Amino acid sequence: MNNKGFTLVELLTVIVLLALVMIIMVPGFTNVAAGIRNQTFLNKQKTISGAMQTYANRHLIDEIKPAGSTCSGNSCCCQYDLNTFIIARGIYLPEDGDVIMNPYTNQKLTGCVRVSYNISTYRTEAKFAEDCGSFVPGSARCNSGDGAGVCTS
Repeated sequence: MNNKGFTLVELLTVIVLLALVMIIMVPGFTNVAAGIRNQTFLNKQKTISGAMQTYANRHLIDEIKPAGSTCSGNSCCCQYDLNTFIIARGIYLPEDGDVIMNPYTNQKLTGCVRVSYNISTYRTEAKFAEDCGSFVPGSARCNSGDGAGVCTS
């Protein structure tokens, strides 16, 4: 008798081996995907902060600099909302239409950029923050009226 093909035992063995390989590989792919999302998020934060720092050095330095002795310590700080200030002025343009997406949640990224000016070194520094708890829109210190506020922390 000339039988061509695989027996049921051979097919089941191959299926079991493939299932074992998948069980071993899927967690590794999940970790890689989470690492990629994390790196994408960090890169997005750095890009937004860098764009805001360049913009602040060119256009906002007089707004951030202390007027007399209005700032405490060696630095003065202003905070700018991501959506009402940074995107509206074209400082950072979203790659996905009109909003910046959070790679973790695939939702609209919210937050602000805190720009500080060091009086002793004459340097600005910008950092992205998801929590804008100290954000005071339209304050007297950074009174641009379109998403700027004072950093209190």
